[in-house]
Amino acid sequence: MPFKHFSDYDIYYEVHSTGTPLIFLHGLGGSMGQIKAIYEKIRGIQLILIDMKTHGNSTGCSSCITFDNMAADVIAIADELRLPDFFIAGISMGAAISLNILLNYPERVNKVLLIRNAWLNKPMDDFFIKLYKITADCLTARNLTALLNTWEYKKFAVLSRVSANSFIQFFSDPAALTYPDKFRIIPTLAPYVDNEKLCSVKKEVMILANHHDPIHPFSYGQFLYDTIPNSKFYEITSKSIDTDMHKEQLNYFLHKFLL
Repeated sequence: MPFKHFSDYDIYYEVHSTGTPLIFLHGLGGSMGQIKAIYEKIRGIQLILIDMKTHGNSTGCSSCITFDNMAADVIAIADELRLPDFFIAGISMGAAISLNILLNYPERVNKVLLIRNAWLNKPMDDFFIKLYKITADCLTARNLTALLNTWEYKKFAVLSRVSANSFIQFFSDPAALTYPDKFRIIPTLAPYVDNEKLCSVKKEVMILANHHDPIHPFSYGQFLYDTIPNSKFYEITSKSIDTDMHKEQLNYFLHKFLL
């Protein structure tokens, strides 16, 4: 499968099937494997998956990452594939990138699906900025035990065991071990600045959120729904409650979004 070559990094992407193009973006510390694990093939949809900079099989400089240049990477892939426009969906960090694209490249977007937003026009909550920094320090030291023994991780595990387990998986992920600085940097960023720009969105936007998920506050989904005209908002079951139900509902709304 192809890479898009830039001057100082490479972005890996895959194209599956033919039809209406859907770009589906993964979350922080994930890869396109996150999408493959949940996506159920939809007839007539061309699925485009991208390992974002410093994730999966892509390379890059963690200190150079911004939401603007991650969005620009997605547009560059769309240009490479000669897509004048496309549907876009994203989970967590992928939702933040999708929101950036919606605001900065509205002519390229047909519809947008935002799943479990972790950002609005500000960085993550201070607690999670600190937790991700500690995680980056422990990844640098190759010391999972040190992370598990921190007060921050223990508190997070009480709030959401499923989400906390995903941090353990970083220690077996080559991209997380190679580029730990992304966990120090990306949580401190914001995908956009001005909430007023949301009020002028003319594209159709679907928003999915859940409770029992401290990194992805339900209130963020509610705010986006209240602010973006012509948006639709649905609550789905948290992975912390029922992973299979979460996947089933996500695919149901993805079908609803696309068809």
